[in-house]
Amino acid sequence: MLLPGEGGAPVLLLPKGGRVACPPMRARVLAELPFRAGPVVALRFGWDNKAATQDLLALIAEDGTLLALERLEWQQGRANFITRFAMLPDREHLALERTASLPGALPVHESWTDYLRRDTAGLHDAPARPVLAGTLQAALSAERTRLAYWAGGQVAAMPPPMLTALSASPFGEGAAGHGGKIG
Repeated sequence: MLLPGEGGAPVLLLPKGGRVACPPMRARVLAELPFRAGPVVALRFGWDNKAATQDLLALIAEDGTLLALERLEWQQGRANFITRFAMLPDREHLALERTASLPGALPVHESWTDYLRRDTAGLHDAPARPVLAGTLQAALSAERTRLAYWAGGQVAAMPPPMLTALSASPFGEGAAGHGGKIG
């Protein structure tokens, strides 16, 4: 449940009584996912910069442990990235269905599904097949690896270094053959 906090920034109340301060832009709880290893709250919030609009997904355990931070949506000019997610029937995996498009001299359009596995140690990358080098999926996979450094700890607020890391384009210059400015 989200409640107003100091200065109007929302505060997420966790099932075991913990609280997490959220960035104020577009914050809302999307779901409470009943994983076998323990419930996870899916929190969506905006994290825009001057060039792009984006929404992030924080996956938080009921004790306040940040399990993962993923990009849900990103838009810069005509370039975009969209994610839909769903817990699989085994109650151990989360499917993240992704679609990305980058305009340019060599336009790129990719669709793929990433999988995360929940166990008592946390939420882990669980690819169904090896990620192909040079793809947009590989760029997001590398970002997930960098962000895993901050996951696993108790959070009273979203960690600023993690959010700073998510301020840039998820694909960078030159991703998947895209040679020019994005947008």
